[in-house]
Amino acid sequence: MLDKSVAYFANGEFNALFETALSNTPKIIIVARKHYSIEQQSYPALSLTELKSLLKIKGEQANTLKPITTIEPNKDIDGFDVTTIRFTHYTEQLAKAWLLIPETALLYNHHTEKSLQQLATPAGVLFFSQTKNTSHSAYARGLINNLVTYKHSVGIADTTPAEQVEAPQYLAYLANMLSQKPLPELLKHCRFNYQQQSNPLKLHLLYIAPLLTITLYIALAWGWQWLSVYNLQQEVSAQSQQANKVLTQKNQLDALNNKTALFNQYVGSKSTVYQHWDILNSALINEMSIDIFSQQNGKIQIRGSAPNANKVINAVSQQSMVAGVIFSGGVRKYRGEDKFTLEITLNAQEHGNEK
Repeated sequence: MLDKSVAYFANGEFNALFETALSNTPKIIIVARKHYSIEQQSYPALSLTELKSLLKIKGEQANTLKPITTIEPNKDIDGFDVTTIRFTHYTEQLAKAWLLIPETALLYNHHTEKSLQQLATPAGVLFFSQTKNTSHSAYARGLINNLVTYKHSVGIADTTPAEQVEAPQYLAYLANMLSQKPLPELLKHCRFNYQQQSNPLKLHLLYIAPLLTITLYIALAWGWQWLSVYNLQQEVSAQSQQANKVLTQKNQLDALNNKTALFNQYVGSKSTVYQHWDILNSALINEMSIDIFSQQNGKIQIRGSAPNANKVINAVSQQSMVAGVIFSGGVRKYRGEDKFTLEITLNAQEHGNEK
């Protein structure tokens, strides 16, 4: 199924990784290195909650596509190392896809501490190297126009051998790397565009439509009652025998007005959007069927089933308001699906907002 939706994107064109790929716009795109920038920065003496709040503010400044941010602890500085990937070209075209995978995220080999590659990609000759937890990449141009000058620029010995992949084999090479990549590691370096594919108005209509219906009903009832009282008041001067009936109608109108005021006060005091909707949404879009939902003392518990429990827990853990998430009671297979319970710990700030 995924084979039909994966493509490599470079210079505004799609290149299918598999022969079974469909001709229309793919949903999973591997983005060429030339279409994004990589920024690495260290944040010493900073808590994870403070760091996530800071990165959230920076991410909201993105126009079309939010950056991909990975956080790694650094004990030497009592803080964290942050890698940020920002898409710089064809952002409107890339925003139509469901999943964006940076090219270098596939090239990084978690089973090897050191590697050096010269790759003939559709976007140009790309040099890629990695040492322990660090990677470097550059296209062959300007002063760095061959493998020797690239080695010197990143501090690699001249005797270090390099793996070379020619243009005809490159897409097949990427397809192989994609199939071998551990899913948890791959998801950490990807950008999900589900918010671009969903219409927020349709989601809000789920609760706005019933509220509008009730409001319209009350408005019509109030208008009808007011009209009835008005007509009766016009007849009081000529038909005193109907005074009691008019008084009764007026009392009913007053009672309805009181109920309307109480209803408006109740609606005004309620938030129109559940404050932890993003957590539930991240589970739902990964095909989780929720059976039980509960929230108490800064923790949320979700019980249900999904085709892939790891995919759900990784998506939930990416939410900014989540401090931690674990499987409570493990994961068991039932009728081809994973049955599990997620125990989600909210950030201290989010827990405070609940109170």
